[in-house]
Amino acid sequence: VVPLVIERNMPEERNGRVRSSVYVELASEVIRYMFQYGIRSADVSGYICVTEKYLCRLFRKQYQMTPERYLSRCRIDKAGRLLRTTSLDIKRISALCGFDDPTYFARWFRRVNGSSATDYRVNLEEISKRVSDGKEKRDEGE
Repeated sequence: VVPLVIERNMPEERNGRVRSSVYVELASEVIRYMFQYGIRSADVSGYICVTEKYLCRLFRKQYQMTPERYLSRCRIDKAGRLLRTTSLDIKRISALCGFDDPTYFARWFRRVNGSSATDYRVNLEEISKRVSDGKEKRDEGE
């Protein structure tokens, strides 16, 4: 998948140089499509043929974050979406977010989100129940 993404989007050089924003766009696309496979920023920089240090500098300039932080955001967004919308177990969710070790995923999720993945899901269910209970009470009052 990645070679196709890169080949299709490889920028044309102008005077032997490629606009730096094109590299960032390519890198962010690679991250969005490949984060669930456990890639790291070193892999991304290799895919788009720039050094990791250069990619980090470009990312900071355009997104005010490192490629690793962007990768982490993609993973946390996916984990939150799966916890909200599915009943998949945490082990499966961790794998779908690019983690080989569910225990590491659990520690990472707690550090990033401030609560465990299980607590996050339970809290969402409680909020959803309160909202639906409130709707039922309002409907009865009408």
